Amino acid sequence: VGLRAAAAPGFSGNHWNEVADRVRRLMWGKAGIMRTGETLMEALEELDSLWRAASFDLTRSAIEAANILTLSRLTVSAALMRRESRGGHFRADYPSTDDVNWLRHIVFQI
Repeated sequence: VGLRAAAAPGFSGNHWNEVADRVRRLMWGKAGIMRTGETLMEALEELDSLWRAASFDLTRSAIEAANILTLSRLTVSAALMRRESRGGHFRADYPSTDDVNWLRHIVFQI
């Protein structure tokens, strides 16, 4: 995790807008309303790949893209950890609520 100065390979001059749009589509498609462990793992792999491919400059759009990537990775990681469905978090592979194991918060420190 961190910012590196350089241009990201595989993205045009507006690459940070492209990265952010790609992450939004990815999160909707693989970590959105209908989630499974499989789609969440696919999402995490794609997010990690985007992170490795990106070289962040210190422009506003680059910092926003880095934030979107970071928060998306944390969201997907937490969704993978939580093996139940609760509130707005629904996993098709774990459709029931599990108060015994999951009546708690997941906290990440970054």
